[in-house]
Amino acid sequence: MIRTQTVTAVIVVTSVTVATLAYISYKPKRKQDTDNDWENDTGDSATPDNSTSAPKVAERSQLHFVDSLDLPSHIRRQIKKDRLRKDKAKHLAMKGPMYDNIRMLDPQGELLSQVSLKKATWYVTKDLASWFDDNGRKSIKLRFEPKNRSSRGEKGSFVKSDKKNACVVCGGDEYFMRHYVVPYAYRTLFPKRFKSKLSHDIVILCPNCSLIAGQERQKRMDEIEDKCRGHDAEPKFIVDTELHRVRSKALALLRWKERIPAEKIEEYDNFVRRHLNLLDKSIDLTDEQLQSAIDVEPRVENPKYIPGAVIVAAYLGNDEEKIAAFVRDWRIHFIETMHPQHLPIGWGVDSSVECGSD
Repeated sequence: MIRTQTVTAVIVVTSVTVATLAYISYKPKRKQDTDNDWENDTGDSATPDNSTSAPKVAERSQLHFVDSLDLPSHIRRQIKKDRLRKDKAKHLAMKGPMYDNIRMLDPQGELLSQVSLKKATWYVTKDLASWFDDNGRKSIKLRFEPKNRSSRGEKGSFVKSDKKNACVVCGGDEYFMRHYVVPYAYRTLFPKRFKSKLSHDIVILCPNCSLIAGQERQKRMDEIEDKCRGHDAEPKFIVDTELHRVRSKALALLRWKERIPAEKIEEYDNFVRRHLNLLDKSIDLTDEQLQSAIDVEPRVENPKYIPGAVIVAAYLGNDEEKIAAFVRDWRIHFIETMHPQHLPIGWGVDSSVECGSD
């Protein structure tokens, strides 16, 4: 019976996902996208089409059906996690597009790169460039001859290419967030020429792909850091044995007092009282006081602990060959674990790892 319900739940959860995607793809057009329709309206008042909510109603009914099933606890937990993750996606996602795709041209009209609206506005505000209509495409044209012409040739295809504001793995464009192919914890400790303004290794992922990529990235980080740290490294936390004893004795008094011998009760009581500074034995310890002793955190941060990112950065040092190999290994890891199908034109494992070199 449980197996039948489990299979049914899997089918229903899949159906819920499909219904959700159908609802997302069925979103009505925004008013600014349908100006002509509004202008050509005959004057009849617009009445909301109740059919647009049909997928959402179907989704709710399927969710209620799942809730009514007597499912194993691990499946119910997974369903709950999926719902919470979906609800949080809109709040965790980027509030605006990552790529504005503003074309930056040199004085002769040759395309140098695609830049953000913020950067383009800065050039114009500083009177270093002017807005330019490039066949209906918003662009800026520089008022000076740039010294850096790294965008020429094959390497320039990435900085020149249009970037889609969509997940590079699955192509989803409902919600998206930044993903650092080379973990930010490492990149921020690199020498400046390897970390400043390098957009190649920052890609867009949807919430689901971001979760998977984050898990895969953390596994590899742990492996690298364990290898660099060695077996005799200091742990991140050390246990305060005194606080650990306070916690265990208070827990015993609160939950199993009736099973403990009288002499042990007195020993535990005195020990907890000393910690709480409640030495008047004429007043019994309350459940709240015992709970406060249970809530102490026996683990404390080890002042001698060195974060893994610092150890890895120290191992790499300023060795350009080591850093380049390290970055490329992370790019390979991203491709092998996520199998991205929508990477920007020009993105590649062997692209330069230094800023300003693409």
